Formats: sequence, structure tokens, C-alpha cells
Amino acid sequence: MAWFRNAPNANTTIAAMEKIFTNKGVPAVCQSDNGSPFQSKEMEQFAQSSGYRHHHITPEWPRANGTVERFNRSMKEALQAATLEGKSLRDASQRFLQMYRSTSHSATGVSPHAALHGGREMRTVLPLMTPTDHVTDRIRDQRYKAKMRNGLRPHKLRVGDSVIVKQTKVNKLTPTFNPTPLRITEVQGSRITAREINGTGTITGDASYFRKIASNTRADNEDDQDASDESDGETENENRGNQQETPDESTEKGQRPRRTTRRPNYLEDYET
Repeated sequence: MAWFRNAPNANTTIAAMEKIFTNKGVPAVCQSDNGSPFQSKEMEQFAQSSGYRHHHITPEWPRANGTVERFNRSMKEALQAATLEGKSLRDASQRFLQMYRSTSHSATGVSPHAALHGGREMRTVLPLMTPTDHVTDRIRDQRYKAKMRNGLRPHKLRVGDSVIVKQTKVNKLTPTFNPTPLRITEVQGSRITAREINGTGTITGDASYFRKIASNTRADNEDDQDASDESDGETENENRGNQQETPDESTEKGQRPRRTTRRPNYLEDYET
């Protein structure tokens, strides 16, 4: 863990990452949020020189980095408790890290220390307890995927669709979606990039932030089709009305129509 006395910048973040890489090695991919230290030119150069690919999560979508965000939440709660008790934040963070790294994780079934050190558990003041019921890798993987899926359904947004995007509420009268139409230019999983139809600005966010709308051309075509259908229906109704109002020429008013009878063809050869 890197302990910052002041707000972290690119240089302090790079120094902390170098310390981690020295102990654990350089990863193939490093995922981070879109904070200013990770958006700097120095960080880009450090990634190129170290040989790893830097991946930024979807803006304003912390769930994309849920593992780290959940850890930050637990760390924040521990530091808040230490502040209320008047204890040292540095000592509280070290005790929390020891507890966290030696506790089995619900997703992996083992502690973070054991996962990083070939199954060797960390020795603490508490006695080591070996679990008796081992969960198979397949079941554990299914549980983890079901937990991370969180009941989400795949979106149906495609490149070229017209959409509107959620906006920050200023007051109770602020609509949920900004009425300015956008057009999707890029789709990467749940990461959507859209551009203003009448402008040059772009917005990138999760698919849940966008709502698909009908384009103006399509709406006009549908209106024309509806108007055509209505006119056809009116013409058909008028024709039916005219047919109903026109009486049968062979039928007098107030009398039932008479049926014309004739001799069947098969009886023409018979003599009576």
C-alpha cells in the first residue's frame, strides 16, 4: 500500500507502482479509473517503458472497477473508525491490511496472501483454520460470475443508433435524460461512445446511461405511413357507405328480393 501525505499526482503514483512492480512483477494489463494521475503524459510514458497495457474503465461507472472500489470502501470504514477513536491512521491501515490479506475472499475461496504466495497462508495471532468443505473451481466461478452479473441484461445499442443520455439533476424539475439527441459512434461491450448529431462533442459512458430513440427520418416516414393508412381507411369507408346507400335496381323499396329460378341443365334431355 502507498501512503500519501498529500493528494497523489503522477510522480508519486508512479513511484508507488514501481515499488509494487519490484515485489510482484510487471502485469500485462493495469486497470485504473480516470483520475488525473492516470491520465497524465508521464503515466503513459511509464506504461510504455514498463511494458504493460494501461486500461481505463468507463467514465462515471465505478462498477467497472468493482473489486478495487469495494476494497476502498472497507479501507475507508476502517480509517473512519480510527479517526473517531483518535488512533493513528498509519497503524490502523496496517492492521486492516493484515486482517484483509489473511481472510478468505468470498470470490476466490482463499485469502489474498495465499493467492499471491502459492497457497501459503499468512501467520497471525489467530490460529490457522483449514476449511473442511472445499468448493470446486467450477461452482466458485459460477457463483462469482452470478454475483458480478447482478441481474444485468445485455444492451441492444448499435453503432448509428440515435440516443439520449442521462444528465445530472439540478433540482426535482430536471428531467432524467438530456433531450439533445446523440448518435452512437463506438460500442465496446457496455462502453458506449456517442457524438452530438448537430455538434462535435462526444460522450462516453456505460450503456445504462443511454436510451435509444427513433431518428427524425424514421419518425417522419412513420408519420407519412400513418397518414396514408388513415386516408386509405377513409376512402374505403366512403366506398362502403356508397355501396350501402345504393339500393338494388331489381328490388323495389319495401319488398324482399326475388330469386330467379330456371330448369337444371341435366334435366334438359328428359321429356315429361
